[in-house]
Amino acid sequence: MATVSMNPRTSAFQPPASPQAVTPNALLPSPDSPSPRLPPSSTSISGGSSQLDRWPSDLQGFHSSFGVLSECERERDLQLDAIQALVRKYAEKVRHHQFTWTKYGSANRPDEWLPIYLFRQGASLVEIWEEWSEGLDGCLSVRQLEEGWAARWRRDVSGQKTEMSRRRLVVQKVIEPLAAKTNWNIQLALRYLTTQYPIPSNTPPYLRTTRNFVDYLQKKTIGPAAIESILSGAASFCSH
Repeated sequence: MATVSMNPRTSAFQPPASPQAVTPNALLPSPDSPSPRLPPSSTSISGGSSQLDRWPSDLQGFHSSFGVLSECERERDLQLDAIQALVRKYAEKVRHHQFTWTKYGSANRPDEWLPIYLFRQGASLVEIWEEWSEGLDGCLSVRQLEEGWAARWRRDVSGQKTEMSRRRLVVQKVIEPLAAKTNWNIQLALRYLTTQYPIPSNTPPYLRTTRNFVDYLQKKTIGPAAIESILSGAASFCSH
């Protein structure tokens, strides 16, 4: 297999243009153009005191994350049961998200609360790992989002899908394989990456930003060999 040197002096990679930003409203279903796969939510983000009275006392503190409940008693009971399950599973992390009630109209897919989350823009390699494994700023981790809702939480938004593929490459092709090496762990893997591939750096171009670095690793022609160079280079890294 051909090898690609990750030596800063040998790269001719040019940074790409910045992607279009994704806003929270972009993740909400549009009432003007509903998707058969993702119908508009029946809830809003706000609700008055009369709405709060419908909430069990132990869940009222989570009201602002879910908003107005359904007028239908049966559906409202389903919504509250689902909220209770989310609180039991994720505890205080629930408070750091907004959720929308999503109806699928299918016996194979029960209606559910979908969390809203935007990937951290301009995240460092360390932050990408923390966002993936633990969550940033009290939010659910990407791992929890994927395990709990698969791709549904990304709502088929192109920017979210792109960022997910970028983070998956960093985590599953670089960080985790490094950490799996004999006598290595996540902390050592991150120290190796931040030491050997310091971002930001003026040269080479692929180390100017984390995005440039990941784009470099994603290139079909040289990406796999570049990743192999990173992994093999760990053998000579001093851990002291």
